[in-house]
Amino acid sequence: MKIKTLKLRNFRQFMEMDLEFSVCPTKNVSVIIAENSTGKTTLMQSIKWCLYGDEETELDNKLHLLNKYVQKTSNKEKEKLSVQLVIEEEGIDYEITRFREVYRKSNKIYNEIISIEFKDSSGETKILTSPPGDSTLDGKKINRMINKILTKEMSHYFLFDGERINDLGNNNAKSRSDIRNAIGAINGFNILDNSLRALNNMKRFYKSNLSEGTNDKKIKKLNHDMIIHEDLRKDYKLENNKIQKEIKESESKINKLDNELSLYDQIQDLTKQRKELEGKIEKNSSKLQEMGKNILFDSYNYRIKMMMALLNKKYRNINFNEEYDKKTISSMQASAIDEIIKRGVCICGEKITDRHKDHLLEQRNYQPPISNSQLVRIFQNNLKDEMAGMNTAYQYLQRIKNDYIETIDNMGIEKESLLELSEKIGNNDSIGIKQKNNERLELKNRISELSKRKNIVEYHIENEKKELNTKEKLYKELINEKNKNIFNKIKYDLIDDSIMILEERNKKDRIARKYQIEKIANNHFSEIIYKNKKLSLNDNFEYSVTEADGSPASPSEGERISISMSLILAIIDAHKEIIKEKNKGQDYDYSNEKDFAIILDAAFATLDNQFSKRISEKLPQSVEQLILFSTERQYKGPVEDSLEEHIGKKYKLSIPKTERENALTNEELEVL
Repeated sequence: MKIKTLKLRNFRQFMEMDLEFSVCPTKNVSVIIAENSTGKTTLMQSIKWCLYGDEETELDNKLHLLNKYVQKTSNKEKEKLSVQLVIEEEGIDYEITRFREVYRKSNKIYNEIISIEFKDSSGETKILTSPPGDSTLDGKKINRMINKILTKEMSHYFLFDGERINDLGNNNAKSRSDIRNAIGAINGFNILDNSLRALNNMKRFYKSNLSEGTNDKKIKKLNHDMIIHEDLRKDYKLENNKIQKEIKESESKINKLDNELSLYDQIQDLTKQRKELEGKIEKNSSKLQEMGKNILFDSYNYRIKMMMALLNKKYRNINFNEEYDKKTISSMQASAIDEIIKRGVCICGEKITDRHKDHLLEQRNYQPPISNSQLVRIFQNNLKDEMAGMNTAYQYLQRIKNDYIETIDNMGIEKESLLELSEKIGNNDSIGIKQKNNERLELKNRISELSKRKNIVEYHIENEKKELNTKEKLYKELINEKNKNIFNKIKYDLIDDSIMILEERNKKDRIARKYQIEKIANNHFSEIIYKNKKLSLNDNFEYSVTEADGSPASPSEGERISISMSLILAIIDAHKEIIKEKNKGQDYDYSNEKDFAIILDAAFATLDNQFSKRISEKLPQSVEQLILFSTERQYKGPVEDSLEEHIGKKYKLSIPKTERENALTNEELEVL
């Protein structure tokens, strides 16, 4: 998508405004300089309004869009307002116009129309017109076309104001949700999640139908129990999500407090040492958990081997095989007897009677491979293999036990040092330091409480899952016996198989996309900040920032903006790769590849010169079109110097010092 023109008529403070944006590949930047409260935000929000209507705009008084000057001076009962966009998408120009007629005094909507004009593949001009949200054929076509250009969900990641850019880098619950939703939207994970929810509801429905289709009380009871376990698991998951959210928010507050405390010269070194110690304790805690699992597993295996060795030592001189060896017919397998019984005739030609059959079945017990002799030999051979590694297993078990004890001791020393550091910081004479340190301590204690509860809740989640699986297995076995439920059973199995396939696909695709976006984001991040910090995504696409040693990082203001821009650019790059993957092997015209535009309002408001320069250098090279709304103060200096060679269009918008301050026209737009 590249925006060619934007035209506003009687929209908010703009009576008449025509903007043309650069779509030149080498001069792909358009700049609109305007002071605060001039209308920069309105211009950006007008783009959203034109495409999606009131729902997606972020304006105060969304329904009061009519220009105030017109509302005040007109003598008409109704007045009109409109926004028109010309967007180039894959070689085709789409002229999109949203027109609204309102009652002048009340701003109530009288009529609204959205239209799209374009040329089809034969060169014929087509015009589609429809009321917004209309279910007619034209209405559906318009929605499809706009979604093809840019979906509502994705628009949030291409049209940004300074506040939202800053929020994305704050690593709070909302910013993590935003990034997760963006990644879900470009990959279709949101659609996949909705499909899985729908299929699980259908599965539950057919499960109930299968239960209702029989009088078997046991099946009905099982179904009732499974619903209870499902509901309990959902409740525990919701609680777990709330706990994780509160932990993340508390960690974010701690990072903020650490940044504030580090500004006090008298405790700067102490806060740094505390941060490093907490990182070490966190690493050792994770290490202990892993070591504990290994000790339990290896100790269990070693005990089994030891029991086998003791049993062998006690009974190895007893010949269990003596009686069996006497009765065994050499060179005959049990399968040969099975074949004789099956034929019903002995190899001598005599017909086998019941008496013969009983004798053959008795003899079968003494023949390999299931004879006692054979079983004992297999056991002895396996025992040799197991005994061969006993000394090594014992030494390894002792080593990891010693490592475990040593790590616990180290953690104890580190925790004592941490307590001393916190006391030193808290004993400072400054009231501000004491207050912040006490607040930090309360947050740490709260995280500790939440973490304990989180472990309990996660245990319940896993336990409910096990209970559910056990009952579901029994449920399927019982249902299989009910022939009258055959059709519902087929549907149930198909849905169950579909869920399993989709979940596997979902998991596989998410892992692949996670590593892809993480890699791209870190490439952008390293080029902007030139520091050895790393962005990481978890399985739920929530991000975190770590130092070179793996400890949690506390990003500066500039680094937070850099995180936002890195993630935004990574999402765009990943989106491009997905489109290429979808069109791979098809007759696809790569000269009309999908273009991406980013529209930024006050993007550099809180940045210093260094970060402003690096980000503004990177943006024109990362997207096909950049539209920047900025104040002169934010633009002058490193931003202007970095963008100068890429600028194709540049405007300055001023507010007239007259009664028309709420009635801006093209007269106030200066081409630079």
